[in-house]
Amino acid sequence: MTDTDFKLWLEKYGGWILILLFTLLPMVWWLVQDADLSDFGTVYGALLNLGKATGIAGLVLYAVNLLLAARMRWMEVFFGGLNRVYIAHHITGGIALILLVFHSLFLAAKLVSFDNLTTLREAALFLLPHTIPKDATLMDFQEASAINAGIVAFLGMVALLILTFFMKLPYRLWLFTHKFLGVAFMFAGLHVVFISSDVSRDVVLKTYLLVWIVIGLSAFIYRTMMNNVFVRRAPYRLLDVREMPGNVVSLTLEAIEKAIDYKPGQFIFIRFLYSNAEGVIREAHPFSIASSPKEDNLRLLVKSLGDFTVNLKNLKIGTIAEIEGAYGKFTYTRFGARPQVWIAGGIGVTPFLS
Repeated sequence: MTDTDFKLWLEKYGGWILILLFTLLPMVWWLVQDADLSDFGTVYGALLNLGKATGIAGLVLYAVNLLLAARMRWMEVFFGGLNRVYIAHHITGGIALILLVFHSLFLAAKLVSFDNLTTLREAALFLLPHTIPKDATLMDFQEASAINAGIVAFLGMVALLILTFFMKLPYRLWLFTHKFLGVAFMFAGLHVVFISSDVSRDVVLKTYLLVWIVIGLSAFIYRTMMNNVFVRRAPYRLLDVREMPGNVVSLTLEAIEKAIDYKPGQFIFIRFLYSNAEGVIREAHPFSIASSPKEDNLRLLVKSLGDFTVNLKNLKIGTIAEIEGAYGKFTYTRFGARPQVWIAGGIGVTPFLS
């Protein structure tokens, strides 16, 4: 296998192999060290163990999902581009939320007795916040608080599942609701840290999950809460706005400080500042770069397809923009010297111009 073949293999499978390893490692440890396999012989024991297993796997995948959303360039090495990182983010997020919802449902279902239907009410109440008695001991208070944190996380994840998979929201509203993923994860982390369980009694397992809780929360803070502080963006000034045939707008920008480095075929995230009067909100959007790295200025060709892009033609020369990137592996240099055939159509020709 040549170096090029290995890099392409790593980009195709490397990220998914790592995700699988990160998820299976605590599961295997728990099965070997803590799980009582004989419990699977009863309905109660099977549901209890399934609840524990889905909780462990779901928490790790949830943390991985938040990490993938952090938009870090080194991740492209393991997925073959940021676009594929976001595909992995979408898949891991859906699986993580489903696993954690089933974690709660399995633990509630274990309370149901088929010869006593009144236990259905007990199981349903298990999924609602618990009241904490005034005379509760510190241990009881901690346990009840940990359970309530898990229930809040469960209810939040159910709401996010409905919004993500069953409702078609406007992009801005969907983006806003997506920020609550980190809040739900925070409550899930508090649940894991303080609940009395196999995790709390196993130092290795607890440490492993704590590390992923820190990684997930750090990624959420970095990208969602403190992105204006930690994320590096290059300031650019708009030099030219030109409408072209086919509802395409050409934007030419010059670097105010140091220009970004990029390869042909890559893309950037750009947001325009102080442009609300032109109907262009301060929101980052990805666009392929149409200019060559050898040119002095940066050029974008954007097709007017949505609320954001349709107003770009109204931008005024001199508007300041912030650019993050460049990202992407859509470049001929990935494949070495082997013969290549590339085909483009419509606005898809943009990276080819670069």
